[in-house]
Amino acid sequence: MMTGAALYTLLAADAGLVALVVDRIYPIKAPQNPVAPFVVWQRISAQPFSTHSEATGNQYDLVRVSIYADTYEGADAAADACYDALDNIPLSTGDSPTFKTRADIGFDDAVELHRIDLDFLI
Repeated sequence: MMTGAALYTLLAADAGLVALVVDRIYPIKAPQNPVAPFVVWQRISAQPFSTHSEATGNQYDLVRVSIYADTYEGADAAADACYDALDNIPLSTGDSPTFKTRADIGFDDAVELHRIDLDFLI
């Protein structure tokens, strides 16, 4: 099962991502008035492993990584860095995130920043 600490460690250790967002990687929500660009990640769903005989106690987690930046180009660059940092790279838990979808949200009026969402199955 994915742990938040393992995901954060992988993101924070990626030089390409850190060059863009420094240490602005937040679970669930960003603080008020954060400096852009920044990353917010959260588990958006969990599905138990299917077996024919019994429950395993394990699950797949669908994790959304949202990237916010002042410009679309900034959000795009940070999204590419997040993809490179996570896709099929083993976490300390032994699980490997697998990229599923990208959604270019565009300009998010609520925070007045450009936003791109990446979904990974872990």
